[in-house]
Parts: sequence; structure tokens; C-alpha cells
Amino acid sequence: MRAPASACTPRSNNPLAGARVSTDNRAFEALLLALRAVGERGLALFTGRWRGLEHVTISPSKIGHIIQPALVLTHFEHSYLPH
Repeated sequence: MRAPASACTPRSNNPLAGARVSTDNRAFEALLLALRAVGERGLALFTGRWRGLEHVTISPSKIGHIIQPALVLTHFEHSYLPH
């Protein structure tokens, strides 16, 4: 026997769904979303370009010496170098 269609609708993860949210909170959330998008885009570019770094087993204190040149090369490749 199939469940009714209303039983299959996903619930919102937001406990305040449908509640009024102040303009300040909406603006703050929009800023956070924009910053997060920039960070996620950068991480996607970096991990997509440097697949070999996915399985590196090196000390966290030493990984920076590998990541820094890779980040500079990624910036150069995408013309993100500061002026």
C-alpha cells in the first residue's frame, strides 16, 4: 500500500520556517551566504586543480609549504594575483 503524497513531502530543516525574520537578520544571512559562496568556489577550484593533494599524509605543520606554492599557481592560472 502506498503512502499518501502528503506523507512524502520533505520537511524544512529550518525550525523558523514561515516565521517573520527581521530585515537585519536577512541582510546578515545574505552576507554570510555571499562570503561562504566565495570560499566554496575557491576550495572547488583548488581541489579540482590539485587532485594529488587529496590523499597527502603529511604533518599539518608542514603541509603549508606544499599548499602555498599550489595556491600561488592556482591564482596565476585564474588571473587572481593582486596588483
